[in-house]
Amino acid sequence: MVLHVVVALDLDHFNEVVRKAAWPRYSPNPITGLLSRLVEDLVIKRRGIVIYGLDWDRGTEEAVIEFVEPDLEDLLLDLEDLRRRIEEAGKTSGTGVTLSIGVSKYEAPDGVKPVKDRRALKSSPYRYLALKALRKAKRLGGNRLVIV
Repeated sequence: MVLHVVVALDLDHFNEVVRKAAWPRYSPNPITGLLSRLVEDLVIKRRGIVIYGLDWDRGTEEAVIEFVEPDLEDLLLDLEDLRRRIEEAGKTSGTGVTLSIGVSKYEAPDGVKPVKDRRALKSSPYRYLALKALRKAKRLGGNRLVIV
């Protein structure tokens, strides 16, 4: 059995921010462009697999990433750093954008497959748990990391 860690992340109240800042809805803006770059850097650094959401054409608002056999402590530090960097960018841009992150971990045989849409994420109970942790982070006010 192999340790898998599923990370679900989403920008908090982003529709409101886009409307207030008058940013284009379907093209990258300073925050979604930064999140795309940070997610890609994390995936490369920790050898993750993007399951859903990394979008260079539109900018990344949400993503689900799976890591196989990660150094969990270092991964959590990287996720906290990612959250802080988005928070700082939100302050700098005057939008107050923050990021919520949900994490689930499980042991299973190796093998990870990306999905084409958000609905398919629920077919895996551990990906679903990461989404559930993400919802909990948002319910607690956002801008936090929740592990289940």
